[in-house]
Amino acid sequence: MEALHRVLFVVLGGLLLLNVVQAQEITNLSFEIKGRSVEISYDLSANTNQYFIVELYSDQDGYAKKLSHVRGDIGEDVTPGERKRIIWDAGNELGDFKGAIELEVRGRIMPPILEFSATMAGKYIRRGKLNDIVWTTHTSEPSIRLELYREGKKITDLGLLDNTGKYTWAVPVSQKTGSRYQLVAVSLQSEKRAVSPVFKIGQKVPVGLKVAPAALLLPLGYIIYDKLTNGGGTNGGTENQKIVDPWEPGG
Repeated sequence: MEALHRVLFVVLGGLLLLNVVQAQEITNLSFEIKGRSVEISYDLSANTNQYFIVELYSDQDGYAKKLSHVRGDIGEDVTPGERKRIIWDAGNELGDFKGAIELEVRGRIMPPILEFSATMAGKYIRRGKLNDIVWTTHTSEPSIRLELYREGKKITDLGLLDNTGKYTWAVPVSQKTGSRYQLVAVSLQSEKRAVSPVFKIGQKVPVGLKVAPAALLLPLGYIIYDKLTNGGGTNGGTENQKIVDPWEPGG
């Protein structure tokens, strides 16, 4: 997963210098030194349903370990928005330090609470039948809430489920058929949501399959009628009649 980066060059106890390195979604980066602390401001533009992990690193150890004396819009579950703020307690982090230091702000998208199987995309789910819904979980929560949506509008609540990665869904026969359906999993702890690919809900038995048995009787009925009217059977006529198969070309 692509990370987001911004770099700050800070001179503690002396001249301030800012150098912004271009990267995706973190913008308007600035900072201000307040005593032994550095206050960093940034904008994070992204999908409103996304959560980010934001961390701060320095060149003192080659960016190997994230800085720990930080607070504000940093760590997990950072939401998009403007004028986000990180306060770094440089005095406690570095001790008695003067000189130039390079800071790097890193961000990456947090995985959703779970990911539905990609095989659901465009899937035709039958009402009145059992359908297996499969997902990969990214949370230790034992239970989740599952909801059914269509075209972005909630249709019904399917209830609380064990977060085991599989749910056998018996779609009610009364459920309307159609496309643009999605399942939404909701965290009970954080209210975070995960959305399935779009799928369709169809009838239990396709109309074509219901009609097919009646259609298959036609050739047999035709043959019986042909035998009775054209001399076939024990009371047949004087000549043998060719039985034409209506399903063959020319029949």
